[in-house]
Amino acid sequence: NYPSKAYPAARSSSAPSAPTVSATGGQRQVTLNITKGTTAPSWGYSVHRSTQSGITPSWTNAVALVAADTNGNATYLDTPLPAGTYYYVVKPFNNDGKDGAPSAQQNVTVT
Repeated sequence: NYPSKAYPAARSSSAPSAPTVSATGGQRQVTLNITKGTTAPSWGYSVHRSTQSGITPSWTNAVALVAADTNGNATYLDTPLPAGTYYYVVKPFNNDGKDGAPSAQQNVTVT
């Protein structure tokens, strides 16, 4: 289950829609710009990373929870990283812990 600001989590909200993610690689870092989908999350996003394509979001590959700003967008800087190719998927979730659809996979090269 995703984090919740309510106890117990009621899961009464509508699921947020999939965000759009752009990834920019740099020297030992990746910047993810996350833009809300049609329905913004009321809490934020879980960021999932892998070194192999075909990533399925799970808690075993989650690297961060990022709070959404007042517009429902977010930015995440993933650093330090060794050189290579990384694959990211971002998943939105609400205050009550209800998760939404994941973003499309993004791949990026780190130098």
